[in-house]
Amino acid sequence: MHSWYYCTMTLLNEDIFYFLHTLASQNEVLDFIIIFFAKYAQYFVLGISLVYIVRYARIHSPYIYKRYGYVLKAYLPLFLTWFTATIIKILTKIPRPFVSLQDVIPLFVYGGNDSFPSGHATVFSSLATVIYMRDKKKGIFFFILFILISLARVIAGIHYPIDILVGGIIGVAMTYIVIKRYGK
Repeated sequence: MHSWYYCTMTLLNEDIFYFLHTLASQNEVLDFIIIFFAKYAQYFVLGISLVYIVRYARIHSPYIYKRYGYVLKAYLPLFLTWFTATIIKILTKIPRPFVSLQDVIPLFVYGGNDSFPSGHATVFSSLATVIYMRDKKKGIFFFILFILISLARVIAGIHYPIDILVGGIIGVAMTYIVIKRYGK
């Protein structure tokens, strides 16, 4: 039973990966967009989120020392989820698609061979959850960015879909627990 389930899930994961990865190298404009979201959008998203969180802290706390604490509490889940993903990567050592599948050529050179779970998916789902728990409309915008970044990394040949799914679950679940435990 266990081996049947594992084989089925592995084949399904690879089938979805190949389906999405076929979008790569078809069009220069599409490749540019995929590479932008997979490689560079993260810096814009982190910058926008920092501006939002600092601005939110200024509006909701008249005291500067409380503002710093608020910003630290907002980013604490990101660090915890990233750390958790890193530990899981070290323990599982699951290779990236371009390492384990001979016919996969990534859209860009990427270091680090450990794929599972996606650190990007973990951090950006955590960030989206932090913002969503404060402002639903802006949180939805950040969830859309999380999805675009994550999908682009699969299309680019850097991650499997299961890496993204598990990373997203870790990010959302841990962030929700930390915020409920320690407050907004």
